[in-house]
Amino acid sequence: MKALLLTFGILSATFFNGYSQDNSAKVERSTEKIISKLKEVCNINEEQTRRVRPFVETYAKACAANKEKYAKDPDGLKLANKTAIDNYIEQLKTVLSPDQIQEYVASQHQTMASLGTKMAVRKDSTH
Repeated sequence: MKALLLTFGILSATFFNGYSQDNSAKVERSTEKIISKLKEVCNINEEQTRRVRPFVETYAKACAANKEKYAKDPDGLKLANKTAIDNYIEQLKTVLSPDQIQEYVASQHQTMASLGTKMAVRKDSTH
């Protein structure tokens, strides 16, 4: 019985550690993608990059956690992600200029509109 419990414990720890590492890798990729977007759209400098990185990481982690937590609740996911983005933008305002914030928000709206159009096309093409 002890051997069975020990084996189960080791397998569980291995699974959750692997899952955690996989999730960490996704968060890191997301963080790097967002940092690249900020550099491209807002022309942030190295100092700004250093200062916004923790905000971006927190935002990416929040979105990943929301995706898991609200996997079966699309409305809950939208609300949780809206809260995450609002907090993230408020944090960015402490580092970026008003013009940079405006450019970034406009870019995000454009991206979301484009995704919305693609989603509508996918839905239409399935019927």
